[in-house]
Amino acid sequence: MSPAVATTLTAADWESWARRNVTVRNDGLELATEPTLRAERLSLPAADIAVGPDRTRYSLDGDGVIRSHDARRSTTRRLWGPADGGVEDPRAIGVDGDRLAVLGADGSVTVVSIRRRQPVGTTATGVDKPVTVAPADDGWFLLDAAGAVRMFRPGGRSETLWEGFSDPHDMAVTATGACYVLDERTERRRVRKQAATGDHLDGRIPTGRRQLLHKRTADGVIDPDPFPLSSFETADGDSFVPNRVATAADAQVWLAGSADDRPVVAAVDPETRTVDVRHRFDDSCRLLRSPAADPETLYAAAGDDLIRLAPTERRCRDADGSYHGVAYRQFDAGESVQWHRIALESAQSGADTRLRVSYLATDDPTPLSPDLADVTGLDDLHIDTVWELLAMEPAALAARDDGLTEAAAGEAIDAGFEALRSAFEGRWQTIDTAPTDALLDDATGRYLVVRLELVGSVRTSPRVGSMRAVWPRESSIESLPELYQDDPGSKAFLERFLSVFDTAFDELEADMDSLTEHLDPAAAPAESLPWLADWIGADLQADWPTAAIRELLAVAPELSRQRGTAAGLRRLLGIYLRHLPAPETPPGDRLVPSDVAAGDALAGVDHGLCLLEPRDLDGTASAARAAYERHLPTQRSVVVYAGPFDDPDHRAAVERIVREETPAHVNPSVVDLDPTFRLGGDSFLGCNSRLGERHLELGSTSLGHTAVLE
Repeated sequence: MSPAVATTLTAADWESWARRNVTVRNDGLELATEPTLRAERLSLPAADIAVGPDRTRYSLDGDGVIRSHDARRSTTRRLWGPADGGVEDPRAIGVDGDRLAVLGADGSVTVVSIRRRQPVGTTATGVDKPVTVAPADDGWFLLDAAGAVRMFRPGGRSETLWEGFSDPHDMAVTATGACYVLDERTERRRVRKQAATGDHLDGRIPTGRRQLLHKRTADGVIDPDPFPLSSFETADGDSFVPNRVATAADAQVWLAGSADDRPVVAAVDPETRTVDVRHRFDDSCRLLRSPAADPETLYAAAGDDLIRLAPTERRCRDADGSYHGVAYRQFDAGESVQWHRIALESAQSGADTRLRVSYLATDDPTPLSPDLADVTGLDDLHIDTVWELLAMEPAALAARDDGLTEAAAGEAIDAGFEALRSAFEGRWQTIDTAPTDALLDDATGRYLVVRLELVGSVRTSPRVGSMRAVWPRESSIESLPELYQDDPGSKAFLERFLSVFDTAFDELEADMDSLTEHLDPAAAPAESLPWLADWIGADLQADWPTAAIRELLAVAPELSRQRGTAAGLRRLLGIYLRHLPAPETPPGDRLVPSDVAAGDALAGVDHGLCLLEPRDLDGTASAARAAYERHLPTQRSVVVYAGPFDDPDHRAAVERIVREETPAHVNPSVVDLDPTFRLGGDSFLGCNSRLGERHLELGSTSLGHTAVLE
């Protein structure tokens, strides 16, 4: 009979395994990870910091001098200081495009032109005790220590957006205009005392301080549910007292403060009010910023240090504090058999990583002697086996019963794992080294249970990409004379020795059976596509989407006949662009080839695309020709208008296609198509709108993108 194979190849397959401190990633198993922050100390003594759209950093030092720091060019230059006019005692800064707002101790706001490095104007806000300033779409948010958030717009216009705070400590504004304020209030308790006259007097005495995190949405809704937040706790149950807030996106709010008397920065979950500590400081954090231009990065000032905190991951520890994880799977042969072998595709990333494989065969479908309900304390959840329970996440288990919390569900799953460990204690057969292919000894039964143990470190983990279990036992030894099978010890050794060749022959037969699949672009495995491209002589770009590569190989013979022609270039660009995600901000409808027939080369393309040759301008008015002729300097030129591209790699790929698919005597070029835009009633030129590179005629004055309107 032909051998049967149970495989684990995809992410869905691995999800069916019972896992503890192990996660499924990229269709394989690795040690579980948790988010953290990587700290980088910057040599920038800063009282405040802001980041521009191009990720240039602007720092305000203790003397009130503002400097710009270009990390890409490793350059630092002085931008502005109190001696240059404007604010005498700067306290905070915010950047919006080419303009930098400087908040003074007297509440005045000076706007500095970054390009010109000089003040544009100063506004007296009337705020006596300013806390911080942040840019908005059409002005600046200013937090007043008196208990209000005010909006200041160009021309000195101002309004109070939000008030009623007791002792506001910090403010953060998202790129969409949502505003968060961290406030502190004194808690008081009502008391009654008797005066010397005998009269009873009512009063209130302070009992403590409470921190509140408030939110105002971009459309003006104050404290939507679940805000305001208070009484913060860490995942370990420690009390957390915040003193700074930062956010560039509503999806993630950061708080700095103290937990267990240690300065920390943490991500807050508004629904549960729990904070996830991501980094610990040596000194109290006095500044926390999350710039809109780089929303995943934090800048914090603790002590004398300015620290850049970038998101990263680290491996999770098990309950005993080690970087250890385990995964179980039970395979069912349908009847009692002698299991033959298991094969794994695995990788170990360092000397500190190990993979241990153990197995056992049994005819018992469940390893637990008591009922599952007795082990977990859960009834009526419609879970048939311990394997089904252990493959679930706590959140999925809690969703089955309204009265079951996620924490209780996690405890039930942990109890199941402990019961499973106890049931199999002393019964495992362990393979000494991580096998690519291993013959199984004494493995007779209907069920085969496999245990994978992953051991790593804080940064490394072994990886298991796939696993196969093969049954029943078949060996070439059965084809040999009985003389070679009389002695049990010799038979076992010879059976193992021959299994090496049996495995090679089985794999060779499987490859021969699937040979035709490797010749079909639609059916060939992704890793075989480069071989198929080389076999048929097709030029293959490794950075193309896999679906685009398959389509390219399917039409490669036809494309080879069209190479060097406009039709061939158009068709190749269509194949590539058709399989890219649509741009976030598409070009105008007239630039997208959406009205083409179903079989056209550009059908399904979401990007703008237009090929232009000099002859295409014949009959065009001279006024309209000028905009295109600068991209067609000679009669042997071709220009491809394409875009917009959200990823610069996509633009580079289009440029490479155009360069490689045009004849040597042709001068090709690629011109980006910009997203369309419309100026509405709330648009102000020079404030929240800027002129592009093309010129706009206002009367007899020509304004370009470098013009400054004052």
